[in-house]
Amino acid sequence: MMDERLKKPLIALLIPVLVIPAIVILIIAAKVLLLGRDDQIPESQALAKLASPRVASVLKSQGPVAVAVRPVMASDSFGSLFVGWGGNIVEARSRQALLSAQDPLLTSFAATPEGLIVTVRGDRLGFVSGGEVKDTVALPSSELRLEKVSDDRLCLFGPVVSTRTWAVYLLSRGGAYSKLFTFPLEIGAVTGADGGIFFAAAGGVYRVEFGKRVAPVLYLPGKPAIVSLAYDVQRRALFLATQDAVYVYLEGRLVKLLDKVSGTLAWRHDGLYILSEARQELLKVDNIFKT
Repeated sequence: MMDERLKKPLIALLIPVLVIPAIVILIIAAKVLLLGRDDQIPESQALAKLASPRVASVLKSQGPVAVAVRPVMASDSFGSLFVGWGGNIVEARSRQALLSAQDPLLTSFAATPEGLIVTVRGDRLGFVSGGEVKDTVALPSSELRLEKVSDDRLCLFGPVVSTRTWAVYLLSRGGAYSKLFTFPLEIGAVTGADGGIFFAAAGGVYRVEFGKRVAPVLYLPGKPAIVSLAYDVQRRALFLATQDAVYVYLEGRLVKLLDKVSGTLAWRHDGLYILSEARQELLKVDNIFKT
């Protein structure tokens, strides 16, 4: 027989080993009974939050819908929406051109919160003043593009010829810029995110927080080129455009919003805007989300 002096300590050791797993099993069983097996992992409610998008024409172009070789669109904190209209910059609501004459070297622009239009013209960073572009700062490449990534931040992105990589730079007041990161594949689009940016490359979307590593977000089937991105911060909805469709990525689910429609995207409080080069017009998409 076991010595009574050993029996009691042994029982004390065995009680937690036997009782704790039994309690865990009972808790799991209770959850299954209350929720049901299919409800243990909640499904995305993305589809339930989407309505039926309506597309309307806002503005039609009298010429090529592009600044140089690509469509460009920007907005400021005053509610103005600017579009690249055949070598000029036009405020969509007033339809007023900001430049007194077309500028064939203008390739990209973005708006600061104060309403200043910052430009890329060849390999020069500048701004619009007095009906013309004022060049100020030399850039490392003539293929850089501007994008607004937060209320108070602009970025530049484009190829680094010497290393055959692509880079994203943060732009500071006064025209100074600093490299945020480099990427081995061509970056086709950039937009702001919560505390960082999203960017598109090789049919995928990636996210990088300021000062942190790049992380993959999603890959489109077949890896088609993603030409534009836009982000609704309030709903955390990411919009992306391929050559022939517009999608929304919401709560981990990718949903096609529009077929046979594409272009440069911009999200504003009143809806999604699409600057369509194929249709030669500015489109507005509303009724995307259920209220």
